[in-house]
Amino acid sequence: MHSGNAKKDKPQSGFLGNLTASQEHKLKEAHLTLLKTIGRAPLDAKVGIYVKDDQPQGKSLFSFGDNSKSTPEECLSDFKEACGDLPTKTVLSAFGQAARFDHPDALMLRFLRARKWNTAKALVQLGHTLHWRGRVSHIDQVLERGEEFYIKKEKNAGFAEQFTSGKVCLHGHDKHNRPIVNVTVCKHDPKAQTDEEMELFTIYLIETVRLALTNEVSTAVVVFNLEGFGLSNMDYHVVKFLLGCFEQYYPECLGILFIHKAPWVFSGIWSIIKGWIDPVVASKIQFTKKSSDLLKAIDSTQLLDYLGGTSPYKYKYIEPKEGENAYLSKTEERDQLFEKRREMYAKFEDLTLQWVLTKDAKESEELRVQRDELAAELTKQYWVLDPYVRARSISDRDGTLGEFHVELQSGNIAQPTL
Repeated sequence: MHSGNAKKDKPQSGFLGNLTASQEHKLKEAHLTLLKTIGRAPLDAKVGIYVKDDQPQGKSLFSFGDNSKSTPEECLSDFKEACGDLPTKTVLSAFGQAARFDHPDALMLRFLRARKWNTAKALVQLGHTLHWRGRVSHIDQVLERGEEFYIKKEKNAGFAEQFTSGKVCLHGHDKHNRPIVNVTVCKHDPKAQTDEEMELFTIYLIETVRLALTNEVSTAVVVFNLEGFGLSNMDYHVVKFLLGCFEQYYPECLGILFIHKAPWVFSGIWSIIKGWIDPVVASKIQFTKKSSDLLKAIDSTQLLDYLGGTSPYKYKYIEPKEGENAYLSKTEERDQLFEKRREMYAKFEDLTLQWVLTKDAKESEELRVQRDELAAELTKQYWVLDPYVRARSISDRDGTLGEFHVELQSGNIAQPTL
């Protein structure tokens, strides 16, 4: 589905398929805390296989990676506090909904990498994220409503503006198969929508782009094209909100952020913005001036023509089609799929608990393989469930998401034939 020029990279250390013994230990610690939270593991349970690392003997591995100290009991308490008013019994389902089609380990590893393998800090960030998704941003509702609701039923003009203006489009992939989000900043008018409408669109966009990611390709590329940019286009609120999302709620989802053809007036703005940026996010920002700079990372066939590429793609907003979200009303079928998914997750919990607690290295490896196989089945089952819980987007209708997932190509169940 992708260009033959795209590279298939070996997983980096700390990613699925390439964990050190210590990293796997951290992953087990994090899962054990999650299972303790919902009462599926004894409060005094410990990871079965101890991994010695560079810390003095006897120190808790929860402090691995920095000088902070935290006991498993404190970690559990802090995680529960970070989850806020999420009912304890729903924490695991909230985690599963956040993972969607990802391997559950892949989601947990994002937070561990973002917090430099400090389990306590990673779980606190995860807890805040689960609370934000369920109690603040209501992401599942946003995805179920989708463009059809916000544009046609609610007639949210500010939300619609983001699509009709053509300021943002998901198109193409870089030389590492990472999907590209193209943003033409000069088309943005801060007065054309409210801050709340921009936050809604930003969340919707990020979640749509996430659909183009996989366990193997776990980050995206963003190209902010500042050609023609002026002070009237500057929107500090949306920049701050976007950076906060990347840092707090979607860790390790950004691969590279190109700031392309920034004019001299942007230098003063940048001096303000850079103070808001987390060092991890900052390390992924690159300034480019010429098309040749972008072409080092993106093949010409994948780069839009106004950026110097040869892609024939032209963005045009395609409005929601009659009947494209028919599956959303089939609640009986949806509930049956959810019940099957709950059963699969319960089995995954059982395997995870065994994997975490076993003291036998051979058994640990066998259980890991079984978990990976079941996680692959959960991924397949998600794509069957997808049309029952997510309204179609422009990226479904124009075939963009089908470039990344066969499950989203026209004719498959996740993209009903209209």
